Amino acid sequence: MKKGQAALEFLTTYGWAFLVILVMIGALAYFGVLNPQKYLPEKCIITTGLDCTDWQITKGATSYARVHITNNLGSTITYINMTSTSCSTVAVNNSGISSGVSFDMVCTIPAATLTASVGDKFKMPLAFAYTKSGGTYPKTAYGELFATVQQG
Repeated sequence: MKKGQAALEFLTTYGWAFLVILVMIGALAYFGVLNPQKYLPEKCIITTGLDCTDWQITKGATSYARVHITNNLGSTITYINMTSTSCSTVAVNNSGISSGVSFDMVCTIPAATLTASVGDKFKMPLAFAYTKSGGTYPKTAYGELFATVQQG
């Protein structure tokens, strides 16, 4: 009889300890301590040749994603257009962009798509369709923008 009681008390004690640990992990997750996005750095990555040098995501009456890009393809771009599943409209730059020259692309983000609050990080895929000078066929460059949402 005493062996059964000792085993039951042993398992009960460890059960309570396990329950306390689960509650503590739940509390840490609830208060955002275990949120890895909070600690990840901002980044803007595009295929080699189009370098993302600066970026910004703003949330306001109208929300925008702005990307400052440098043409390092080694030739002039005669047409470029940025698309993203997060954007509704994009400002298109159709003029010739010489090698080494920087330019801005701006996309309007619908309120329903920008789910992050101001101060949180938001991730959006990017795609750039461009044509090189003297080229016949358009090329596509893919990338990703991961940035803190700022008040617009």
